[in-house]
Amino acid sequence: MRKGIGLRHYRNLFDPKAHESSLTIHQVTTVGIKDIDALIYAPDSIADEVAIFHANSGLYPFGIKLVSVQIILPADAAYSMVFEEWSGDPPTADNDITTVTTTGSEAFKQVLAASMADSSIAANAYIFLHIPATDVDWVHIKVIFTVNTSS
Repeated sequence: MRKGIGLRHYRNLFDPKAHESSLTIHQVTTVGIKDIDALIYAPDSIADEVAIFHANSGLYPFGIKLVSVQIILPADAAYSMVFEEWSGDPPTADNDITTVTTTGSEAFKQVLAASMADSSIAANAYIFLHIPATDVDWVHIKVIFTVNTSS
């Protein structure tokens, strides 16, 4: 079986059927609120940090403000995923945004901005996921944010 990451952002860049593990990302915009959906198949085969979003300074000159982050699993499981802010060239970890943890009796968990260590993402920074080696079939990540209009 082949391993790797397939990435889809607005359009399919890799054939996700050709990979055992894959990452699919979509971004949706609605009146002032934006969201990013990432679906990771066989995340335990990745078990590393993966970038899911870049707050490009041309699009987000004042950065973004997270409203919430959430994870959804295929079944109830104890699972923990760290959302991190990275910056620089090459990007390096700046700080943990939050950790989203489900218990053995949950398949969904959401963390609101008020409970995050830092919900502000600077212009040109990245949102990375620290994906654990915990064995689950897939994990769906959703990040909801607004665009800062001034500094």
